[in-house]
Amino acid sequence: MTEFGTILQGLRANAGMTQQELARKVGMSVAGLARLEQGAGDPSWRTVLKLAHVLGVSLAVFDDLVSTSQKKPKK
Repeated sequence: MTEFGTILQGLRANAGMTQQELARKVGMSVAGLARLEQGAGDPSWRTVLKLAHVLGVSLAVFDDLVSTSQKKPKK
């Protein structure tokens, strides 16, 4: 599990949400969320924004964990 995955899983648990609930609120599949929690995928910056919003946390929680290239808006 990556640091991002560990933090995401902890935040989800602290929010009292299941993977199904968080995935639905963020607009992604449960399998996709599970992959993020297991460290098997890199989230887009848009996904990180949605996760922070739904979990009620500051983007700073994720900021150092997401590569700079993922933060660049797509043209």
